[in-house]
Amino acid sequence: MMHVRKDLRRAQGNAKMRKDYNKTGVLDVFGNLIFSLNIVLPIFAVMLAGAVMRRFGLLTGEFVKTGNKLVFYVALPASLFLAAYRADLSQVFDANFVLFAVIVTTVVFALAWVLAELFIKDKTVIGSFVQGAVRGNFAILGLPLLSNLAGEEGMAVGVLVVTFVVPLYSIYSILVLSARSTEPRKVSVPRLLKTVFTNCMIVGILLGTLLAFFRVPLPQLVVKPLDVVAQMTTPLSLLCLGGSIDWQAVGKKWKLAAASSFIKIVVTPLVCLPLAYFFGFRGSALLTLLVMLGVPTAIAGYAMAVQMKGDEAVAAACIVMTTLFSAFTLTGFIFAFRTLGLL
Repeated sequence: MMHVRKDLRRAQGNAKMRKDYNKTGVLDVFGNLIFSLNIVLPIFAVMLAGAVMRRFGLLTGEFVKTGNKLVFYVALPASLFLAAYRADLSQVFDANFVLFAVIVTTVVFALAWVLAELFIKDKTVIGSFVQGAVRGNFAILGLPLLSNLAGEEGMAVGVLVVTFVVPLYSIYSILVLSARSTEPRKVSVPRLLKTVFTNCMIVGILLGTLLAFFRVPLPQLVVKPLDVVAQMTTPLSLLCLGGSIDWQAVGKKWKLAAASSFIKIVVTPLVCLPLAYFFGFRGSALLTLLVMLGVPTAIAGYAMAVQMKGDEAVAAACIVMTTLFSAFTLTGFIFAFRTLGLL
């Protein structure tokens, strides 16, 4: 009932807003642009602050390394655990949404790999190229954006992406990097399963989901400390992400990185979002797909490229380029959605 009242108020507010905007077309465009900038730019401003702090020595390499570990192994799992624990999955779970997100991710991965095989001569670059074109930084950048866009409702749908799509990023990255690296290796099913089920994010989500499903109450003595830890996730991860950027990497093999980045933050959203709308996705589901498809390449991809002997320069440049330019592309997509009355 609460969701119905919330949706009704939102619909009434949107209707009034559209009515007011229709009186002056300039206000419509200007208001939507300001809304879009207010959603995206603060996220990237914090990331830029991290880069500036690193440049002037306020953030050291050791701090960034430790901070990233704290985010991935503690703060982010705590945040995802609470999101899953508090989400009413009986209301949020949508099999069609999950199926669409998984299919889109799989098809884009397959097409990117085929295109890379056809047009890239240096086969050792293909792993990093494909990973850069597919693997999104959804957990670090996507969830804060969803929180700004749709609040707890958006976060709840975002948990579905982290549960069903983010593991695919790791699996597909292992596949392409194993097949196309300086030291090709065979991929085993046990290794893939270990990668998925030892991932701290997945463990946090599964644990939160199980407790929510069986309606196990947690005392405030447990929930409040987890809340405090979870609140570190966004600011710390963005500062460390900005401090991790290797600006010199852009100059190495930048053409390949630019092509991969273009697929990631421009081509894929432009092709897949109209398909999502055609198949009937609206509201938080459509917004979640927008963010899932439009966020920059995951910084974890660089570590995996190093570990699995992929092309480090291309991996790093993809992260830099998509992170910089997605501030503009995401703003553009949100602006378009806002103008069309979808947000």
